Amino acid sequence: SPYKRVWLGDEKGFYFERISRDMKKIEVCYLNVESDSAIAVVREEMNTSIESKPIYPVNNGKQFIQWSERTGWAMLYLYDADGTLKNAITDGAYHVEEVLAVNEKEKKVYFTACGYNKGENPYYMHLYSVNFDGSGLKQIDESDMNSTFLPAADGQAFVATSSRVDTAPVNYVYSKNGKKTGGAPCMKVFCE
Repeated sequence: SPYKRVWLGDEKGFYFERISRDMKKIEVCYLNVESDSAIAVVREEMNTSIESKPIYPVNNGKQFIQWSERTGWAMLYLYDADGTLKNAITDGAYHVEEVLAVNEKEKKVYFTACGYNKGENPYYMHLYSVNFDGSGLKQIDESDMNSTFLPAADGQAFVATSSRVDTAPVNYVYSKNGKKTGGAPCMKVFCE
């Protein structure tokens, strides 16, 4: 999905990423609007080119979630604002694609990932939830279909468009707990 242009901070300052010209080093930086320089709070370096996704500030900017491939697998990490790693939110031999929503009150992250289900096409994208501390990983949608997801603004529900090469696309609505409703044929507005 395209990068979202959002302010990653508050009235005091904001986060941004800078990548080296050779695409092998990345820094998550914080800029205090009253100062004249940025502070690198997280640094990563790889022998190959680095991919990145925008960080996701949480807890009123006191923490942030970073997507990283530092282990060879795309995973999520929780940091304090100063760059201190709190914990890995996800861990394993699968690929986290993107954070769709965060419920800060419940300390839960909703994200898409592929390659988690053994014996299934590893490219099928699914919706998962996990607690900030990495516990309670749960798949919300059904297996054996590839899906794209559109979250409600508050992350309480998700519209899923699911299909395979041998089926027509179908729309479902999933609650944040995995309750499924719908099953309507894909409407043009959701499928384009």
